[in-house]
Amino acid sequence: MSFERYDVYFAGKTLPGQDPGVVRERIGKLFHADGKKLDRLFQGTPIRIKADVDMDKAIRYRVMFREAGALVDILPVMEKTASDDLTDAPATATPRMRAPQGVPDFELLPAATGSLEDCATPVEAAPLPDIASLKLAAPGTRISDAPEPTPADIDTSGLSALPANTGSLEAFKKEKEAAEIPDIRALKLED
Repeated sequence: MSFERYDVYFAGKTLPGQDPGVVRERIGKLFHADGKKLDRLFQGTPIRIKADVDMDKAIRYRVMFREAGALVDILPVMEKTASDDLTDAPATATPRMRAPQGVPDFELLPAATGSLEDCATPVEAAPLPDIASLKLAAPGTRISDAPEPTPADIDTSGLSALPANTGSLEAFKKEKEAAEIPDIRALKLED
């Protein structure tokens, strides 16, 4: 499912391992904000930072906040109602989304809720085999208990070898017809 327009929300969340005070300063510099405006951004309630943007711009905001050490939520544009405030998203309300044509409406859970544990297939751990009796054999030891194969009895008494760098393979040479060269007079090289 793809949505064309998105809203970007910030609820004061910071990346793990980030100092909240430092992140607060960085966000303050991004928005040229201090005091009450900065307090409002970090109160824990999702605040719409940017409304009705395409995915590329929403991703740019996400990257900008990540570099500052903070996390944002990107949500599809919500249906506008008379009670909507232009800057705040209800902290506990589930947004009603506009579904693409032909898809029924749906509701999303609030961010960072829900679990996929009920979807996981239970897996029992396989018992570890007992390898206490295993030992490494000395190098060169035959591992197989099968008898060694008997050598093949091939009569080579009628074979002889010529001295090195003597003899010829001309008798085995196959003559090939020369390939016809195509007419390339009509071809031209251009700069």
